[in-house]
Amino acid sequence: MNELIDYEQQEKTRWDGQAIKRLLKRDGKGQQDLADHVGVTRQSVNSWIKGTLPRGDRFLALCKYFNVGPESFIKVKKDQTSLGSIGFFN
Repeated sequence: MNELIDYEQQEKTRWDGQAIKRLLKRDGKGQQDLADHVGVTRQSVNSWIKGTLPRGDRFLALCKYFNVGPESFIKVKKDQTSLGSIGFFN
């Protein structure tokens, strides 16, 4: 029964492509600079910013380029929905 309590505030993670924009601005770089370094097109970088998750090797190159950890590109949102509020225990 205690396990149900753990699900009351689950963390949801999702890709934060806007972090790329923030980091580019921080470093005074453009999308083409990043694309050239990582070995992709500027359009690929743009799609990452808009929400497409880069492939594993590209993701690691992205982290290395900005000298940040993978968590820099992940948003965490607490899910406040409890099991009771969706009818399980009412």
